[in-house]
Amino acid sequence: MRLTNEAAATAARILGKCCTEMKNSAPWRWNCAAQNGQRVSFDASVEEGFLQLSAGAPMRGLNGCDLDRALLRNGTLSGGVRYVLDPSGRELQLRADIVIVDDLQLADRVHLALLGIYQGQRQFDELGAPAAAQRDRAQNSKPARLTELLSESCWSFTERAPNEFAVSLRVDSAPPALIATNGQGVELSVELVRRDSQESLGLRAVSVFLLAASRNLRLARARFSDRDGQRIFGFHVCLPASAVADEVDHALNALSLAYRRCAREAAVLLDQRTAQYYLSAREIEEGD
Repeated sequence: MRLTNEAAATAARILGKCCTEMKNSAPWRWNCAAQNGQRVSFDASVEEGFLQLSAGAPMRGLNGCDLDRALLRNGTLSGGVRYVLDPSGRELQLRADIVIVDDLQLADRVHLALLGIYQGQRQFDELGAPAAAQRDRAQNSKPARLTELLSESCWSFTERAPNEFAVSLRVDSAPPALIATNGQGVELSVELVRRDSQESLGLRAVSVFLLAASRNLRLARARFSDRDGQRIFGFHVCLPASAVADEVDHALNALSLAYRRCAREAAVLLDQRTAQYYLSAREIEEGD
């Protein structure tokens, strides 16, 4: 565990190299701007060994369909960047949490996160697969050696298939987290709830809840997928192929905490009447 002041010094050093503008706003907090074909402004802060980047996500009008799209596309943004609802519940923000290990690791992760913020700030309808630069970088990276990474961690695991493992999370009744390599690096995920994809009211309520809850979570990105007539909600963490054991430990802790905080509430919101009350209180419009 790095001391907070040491982590803050590392973060300030790397941000100074990655940003075109950087201004201290409070102890271990900065207002930053970077340029990569377009200018993007973001806030950065250090807490408990993590560097958090936060930026606005301009929308043409926030409604239920927009929130569904944000949750669906949470898995496509580079560098672990995710959409979250701001405290007012009226705006989306982009967040990234980065474990601070050393200068080289942090510089790489900041560059990936800035790419994700660029992606997230484009026109919402244009969001899709990760940018070509990220895919090319992933393809040129050595594949992660999951057995070695997990052996260095403090988690028990079982092998399900080549480069695919199951890990027991530290939460009663939670399903095992799945860890596998993909074209971008290492993906860790846990399923939260699933329901018939035609039950729109409950599904919309869960989407809104998870985007709101994600504001107070680290690393874990809420998302959903549709498969065999069901909508499956869960959390996942994407790490680059160069991930180290500390990042895997933090990712599994993040999934455990996300499941503990959100599983019961998400299951309750699948009830249609409860979902109706929740969405009404949030004043979320349906949208197209």
